[in-house]
Amino acid sequence: MIPSLINTAVPIPKRSIAARLPHLGWGVAVTILCGCVFGYEFFHKSALSIDRVLVGCVVAWLFLQLVTKRIELPTLEWTDLFVIGFMGLIGLNLLVTDWRYENNKPLTIYIFYYLVPFAFYFVMRCIGHDPRTWKILQWCMIGLGVYLAATGLCEARGWTGLVFPKYILDPTRSEFLGRGRGPFLNPIANGVVQISALAYGLVLWKNANSRGRMYVFGFAVLMLIGIWATLTRSNWLAAAPLVALYVWRNSSWTVRGLCVLAVPFVLIFGYVTFGDKINSFKRDKDVSVEDMSESAELRPFLAIVAKKMVADRPLMGFGFTQYSKHAKPYHFNAVEGDRPLQRVMKYVQHNTYLAYAVELGVIGLSVFLLIIGPATWMSLRLWLHPELPDEIQNVGFVAFATILGFAINGMFHDVAIIVMTNMLLYTTIGLLVAVYSHAFRPRGLNTG
Repeated sequence: MIPSLINTAVPIPKRSIAARLPHLGWGVAVTILCGCVFGYEFFHKSALSIDRVLVGCVVAWLFLQLVTKRIELPTLEWTDLFVIGFMGLIGLNLLVTDWRYENNKPLTIYIFYYLVPFAFYFVMRCIGHDPRTWKILQWCMIGLGVYLAATGLCEARGWTGLVFPKYILDPTRSEFLGRGRGPFLNPIANGVVQISALAYGLVLWKNANSRGRMYVFGFAVLMLIGIWATLTRSNWLAAAPLVALYVWRNSSWTVRGLCVLAVPFVLIFGYVTFGDKINSFKRDKDVSVEDMSESAELRPFLAIVAKKMVADRPLMGFGFTQYSKHAKPYHFNAVEGDRPLQRVMKYVQHNTYLAYAVELGVIGLSVFLLIIGPATWMSLRLWLHPELPDEIQNVGFVAFATILGFAINGMFHDVAIIVMTNMLLYTTIGLLVAVYSHAFRPRGLNTG
């Protein structure tokens, strides 16, 4: 018997409401596709781009449905408060710091990298419980993943004639050139989106027939090749356990035993074969192997600088996206023996959590973790609950994969300032909270 906590009698939306939810679902999916493939780098007029216009249209359509009461507001959950609080905290931080820094860069980042994703978080909270919205998003993400993986492979192999859009190969944008950076012009973002797309495809395995499983297997192989083509270790580090966990969850104990026996041999073989190359291999077209090796060695230096900055302003930080403005003195005033911190003066923080701690203080970092931590718990609870329908379990796994890709990459890069990463994260968490509150009896904030 399913525990009474689970909402087994989920009401079907009224016909007038149900008819509008897929329209909004398509709006979300198409906007994400355009944001990834035909975003700001593809075409923009001033600060406007195709995806940003679409965001406005989707939000306006949702607002109209809410005003006319064709769609109801969702029950307020604790995660909603944490997300709202985080967005408000950044806004407050901008008011008391220099939001005009570098031609209003902090304000611009706040609007397009935080408020726009927050808008889609709210959209998904309103419609994410609808199964058709999930299916629309699932197949759009699978298609996007195939495109990104194929394009990334063509970039890494030098098959330039097959790469589209052509600005991906722009030699004047030399950073990460030669890796699978995709339409984001960034291999980290490319990997984060592909990891999420991989999860959207993997969940088809459980209920597929033999032919269907062949397609899922081929899709997974293509996605892993695409993630490999990013030549980014943190992407590999996120993708490997994700696939392993899904295989483990959906395998017999015999297969699990064989995997346990095989893992040590695989690790030993990998270390012997690639151990001396993992930190020093050719990646960017215009960057040497020595520079790649140095990139890994300098990350502890950035952590030292961040530690000293947090010690000076622990509560509210130095200002949102204003690390570069205040970091320079800490590269000279620090006494670190034979570690010349000046070597990392030209870099931004290579860690999302340290960047938040420096710029928003411990308070800002704590609120962010209050979003990520409970969302991870909710995703695992949905995925691992044996008596929930497969569709709901699948949402849990996809949400877990997206958070995992963001969180692990966040340990080595400031992924929060990379295009579309926040959009994917907050849209997915909105979907997760909507499904979670729909699958379990809503407790709200007044009933404990």
